Amino acid sequence: NKVAVVSASILFTVGTWAFWDSFDFHYPGAGLAWGGGERFWSAFVGSVLLAFAAPISCGAFLGDWSRYLPRSTGKWRLMSASIMAQTLYLVPLGFGLMTSAVVAV
Repeated sequence: NKVAVVSASILFTVGTWAFWDSFDFHYPGAGLAWGGGERFWSAFVGSVLLAFAAPISCGAFLGDWSRYLPRSTGKWRLMSASIMAQTLYLVPLGFGLMTSAVVAV
């Protein structure tokens, strides 16, 4: 994971620098504005399902990692930490989804 995070950060920085001149801040988009009809809602629902699929798919492995925790760890604390971690995971995932949507358009 250490190599992947550093590599992705470097690639993102280099990509931003490489495409900075061709980036148009006034691009009107692909017609998927809020409430923009059927095209908007199908793209929105698809992206929401994709965003929730990744953290939910990790849930099956929480039991495996819990064996490394001390037995004195409370259930409430363990569940709170799991929910917080999955919620915080949505921030970089959302950024990645937005970035991939921009590149795809």
